[in-house]
Amino acid sequence: MSTATPPFHYLAELPPTLEPGAYTFDDYMQLPEGEPVELIRGNLVMSPAPQIDHQVVLSELHSHLRTCAAKVNALALFAPVDVRFANDTVVQPDIVYLADRKRGIGQARVEGAPDLLVEVVSPFNKSRDRKHKLAIYAEYGVPEYWIVDITQREITYLILKAGEYSIQVPKATVYQSPQLAEVTIDEAEFWNRIAELSS
Repeated sequence: MSTATPPFHYLAELPPTLEPGAYTFDDYMQLPEGEPVELIRGNLVMSPAPQIDHQVVLSELHSHLRTCAAKVNALALFAPVDVRFANDTVVQPDIVYLADRKRGIGQARVEGAPDLLVEVVSPFNKSRDRKHKLAIYAEYGVPEYWIVDITQREITYLILKAGEYSIQVPKATVYQSPQLAEVTIDEAEFWNRIAELSS
């Protein structure tokens, strides 16, 4: 990579089909620390700082998952944390959850598929989280993926089956992860708490 500032593909401009780019993990590691950039199929993709409502939801959800994780020596991390799937793909999910048996893949960064990834979608990044990242997470075997929609006040719970995600429907308002016994959430209570914090 040259010393010139590399051209970024902004999230709002990501096309429906993203052509493979030329950048690699080595290029990515030359960026300044803390740069809000992901490497998606060889493309450097920059994201603006999230809005306050995004951060409120992320903070509360991370706190909840951290409490779940503490019961079983699991680990719940919040962004920014690098998850490297391949030499051309390094992402920074909003929340990364590693079960006890998977904690070994989290050292300087997470290498490989975590047990659960969470993305809080914003108006500018819906296609990234619902299309591009969904495809990446399925391809590299992330067993569970939550998409949190602030506008609609809903969480979509996706479980990987035979290489594709299918929606897991909660019982009433309570979701129980089928693969992580400690992970459960009462979605009605969660969104009520967000409403209180946002008022």
